[in-house]
Amino acid sequence: MSGNDALKETLLLEGDVSEYEFLNKSRREVDGVNDKEEWDALIVSYAVPSRF
Repeated sequence: MSGNDALKETLLLEGDVSEYEFLNKSRREVDGVNDKEEWDALIVSYAVPSRF
């Protein structure tokens, strides 16, 4: 599992994705989807003040 070590520690995640039963038996990538771009867009959307 790559990513921010502090976040992984906060979420109590350890090791690589291959060590997790569910992820080990599932497809980790979806054609045409860039997880980093999707994550960055989500983070930006939280930073935009709500008008409601």
